[in-house]
Amino acid sequence: MCSQMIIFGSSGFIGSELTKNANTISLRRKDFDLKIRSELPIKLKKDDIVVYAAGIPRSKSNKLQDKRDNLTMVQNFITSLRGCLFKKIIFLSSVEVYGEAPEIPITEDTKLSPFNHYSEGKLEAEKLLKEFSQKVTILRLPGIYGLNSSGGFLRIALQKHFSKEKLVLEGEGKVKRDFVDVKDLSRLVQTLREKDEVVPLLNVARGESLSLLEYCNILNITQIEKNISEIKQFDLIFDNKLLRDEVPNYKFSDIKKSLISLKESYS
Repeated sequence: MCSQMIIFGSSGFIGSELTKNANTISLRRKDFDLKIRSELPIKLKKDDIVVYAAGIPRSKSNKLQDKRDNLTMVQNFITSLRGCLFKKIIFLSSVEVYGEAPEIPITEDTKLSPFNHYSEGKLEAEKLLKEFSQKVTILRLPGIYGLNSSGGFLRIALQKHFSKEKLVLEGEGKVKRDFVDVKDLSRLVQTLREKDEVVPLLNVARGESLSLLEYCNILNITQIEKNISEIKQFDLIFDNKLLRDEVPNYKFSDIKKSLISLKESYS
């Protein structure tokens, strides 16, 4: 019988997608507010997988108090699990811990250089969890896209397109990003859930970075203004060898089909 997957933060963009997997238990803020509670409302079993998708995303706010609140939630999460049986914890972190201009290509061994409150908080949370248990998988996420995302370049681009507004591309849209479909992330979590061993750390990346202009071309977004800007630009290009080695049977969806499907969902 498949283990249960308990999802903290199941009402959020990523958490709500994870709940579509089989045998999941959702813990929403109204059920268990991690900012003020540290007593788990359910009893865990030794085969259960606990996924931490809670917290205040950077797309909503990136203040010092948000970092403090996020760390309080992680600390209460850890307290709630003390003395409990579980198979593994999957923690959703961020590739922002590598900084604004990481050495390319980025791997799990790339130097850490958090540059804002959000990334500092994510790195501190990773350390707290690793100190708590060896049964922790940390997934460092890039830009995750989907119909219900709260922010990100692709969401902005499509909103501009459908409202017939011009999309301004800083640096002429040459900067490269490796975006991942939230459905692909959900499938990856499911795959890791089924593995007996614990994978300590993975960058969740396709290993295929495109320029922002290339993303726009796939989406057929033509109302664009290319801006030669002095704003600092940096690429995010990943070597995802470790991901391919650890989950060799996992495949990302076709990027063009995924993006076109996203656009059709918006329309």
